Amino acid sequence: MAKFSVDGEEDAGDGPSSPRGKRKRSSFRINATVDFPRRSEQREQGEEQGFNSDKEESENDEDQSKRHRNDEIEEHLREDGGKRALWSGKSCTKNAKPNGSVSMFLIDPEVLDCSICCEPLSIPIFQCENGHIACSSCCNKLKNKCATCSWPIGYNRCRAVEKVLESIKLPCKQSKFGCKEIIGYGNESDHEKTCLYAPCLCPYSDCKFIASAKQLSLHFSNKHTNSATNFHFSSSFTICLKTNDTYHVLQEQDGVLFILSNSSENLGSVVKICCLQPPSLKETFSYDLRAETQDLSLVLQSSMKNIQSSSDCCHSTRFLMIPRDLFSSSGMIKLNICIWQNGSSPVHHR
Repeated sequence: MAKFSVDGEEDAGDGPSSPRGKRKRSSFRINATVDFPRRSEQREQGEEQGFNSDKEESENDEDQSKRHRNDEIEEHLREDGGKRALWSGKSCTKNAKPNGSVSMFLIDPEVLDCSICCEPLSIPIFQCENGHIACSSCCNKLKNKCATCSWPIGYNRCRAVEKVLESIKLPCKQSKFGCKEIIGYGNESDHEKTCLYAPCLCPYSDCKFIASAKQLSLHFSNKHTNSATNFHFSSSFTICLKTNDTYHVLQEQDGVLFILSNSSENLGSVVKICCLQPPSLKETFSYDLRAETQDLSLVLQSSMKNIQSSSDCCHSTRFLMIPRDLFSSSGMIKLNICIWQNGSSPVHHR
């Protein structure tokens, strides 16, 4: 078992010329257990001849040390609610393997941040002659002068820390929603932009359910029956919109959810339709929206924006403006709608 910790050492700038004051280092603790592969047959035979008692004593000490290590780790995770080790993006855990393993818990989430810009370190990483490190962008901003000891920095790579970063793998933040991707440290944001399991919020106003788009459609069908207008792709359907309606939920027969948003402006009502699914999904939709009165009709044909909550629909710039005087005396207007999947032909309706 290997165990070590570094906690709050004072850094006085070891080396010549340290004009700057002392800087407090970020503290961290790493608990590591190394289980080596089984010994060769020759080594096992040697132990059988005279070292069995020493082996048993060593194993007892190791078991005791492991129990002590596990108690410490559990205590840290309880203090943190168990969240940092899984989701902070600054911690890592590597599960045990039969032929040997190393388990690491980074208790301080700032230990892998640049001490200058406080952003996560990314390769390349540079160090001065005193060992102080900085990311490449900070080296340029500081004109290659170490912020801690004023020695030159930006010419010598810190390969050790770079290898640490390369070895860290993190589960996607959306793993609880079904994503099984394991991501290299520093690539989390790139993956999140394309993750198909980004969560969506239930459009029902009193419901706080949040899940992937697929799970959300199942939830809405089971828990909010008759709360949506059902339709088929490429077939027109009609709804009646009131001036004080803020939104309507539309659900296609395959379960895909859409939000028809309505907001009142000085000139009238702004109406638009968005799809309730992550922007990363490649499946896209378009729609025809027609507002009709006895002697007038207004038409909008547009592609559709993907959103993760009904409130995001208001940010879409594709809308149909319906003048207020087109609404009936009861404050209602008929909307004729057709939604189709991009690549299929829409049914133009009257």
